[in-house]
Amino acid sequence: MARFFRYRKYEPEPRFLHISERVGSKAVVQGGQTKDFTLKKRQHLSSVVEVFDPYSDVWEQKEVNGDYLSPGTVGAASASLHDDLYSFGGFDGRDFFNTLHKLDTHTWKWSLVSFQNDERAPLPKINCRMIAFGDKLGVFGGFGINSAHRDPDTFSRYEGGRGWTNEFHFFHLSEGVWSCPVTTGERPPPCSCHTFTTIDDRRAIMFGGFNGKDSINDTYILDLTTMVAIITN
Repeated sequence: MARFFRYRKYEPEPRFLHISERVGSKAVVQGGQTKDFTLKKRQHLSSVVEVFDPYSDVWEQKEVNGDYLSPGTVGAASASLHDDLYSFGGFDGRDFFNTLHKLDTHTWKWSLVSFQNDERAPLPKINCRMIAFGDKLGVFGGFGINSAHRDPDTFSRYEGGRGWTNEFHFFHLSEGVWSCPVTTGERPPPCSCHTFTTIDDRRAIMFGGFNGKDSINDTYILDLTTMVAIITN
């Protein structure tokens, strides 16, 4: 008599504070925190990515190599451009980061992106958001560590030098440099855990977030060519 077995499809384990981006026709997920967050587990999550194909409804785990993120990094920001996945910042339970990594999804190799002007880089932080447009990455907001040379108007202090920020940076991929564009209009307040999404080749929307006291439900539209921000509600 023929016997039939139903094999359970592979699924990534439950997690939060991970990154996820569309690359080509698939979704790529990396990192995050799990219930069993031992050192061994953190190292494992840093050495793999989860890839979902919505057309075949199949998850696949890929091993990665190169200069990948510090084990246990959570709350990083991410964006995809062409066939590359970028990850910025995050927190590994001890340190905040302001490093930028790139994952080549053809070779599944991480590389650390070097800056030509480290002094203009964003603060080390967690739960900021990143967008990609043209040959640039844009990083806004987050919770992290302030430094003495930063504009105090872009930072809301909490304790121990930590707090929320509304700093905004461009990273110019072709030049390898950070810049701090001057925005006018209704600039969003210092916050983290918001969404920041491009809606066309010149505009991005920021919605919600947390400012250290309250959740936010304001909606901002930023013109990426004129750097004018408006609030819609």
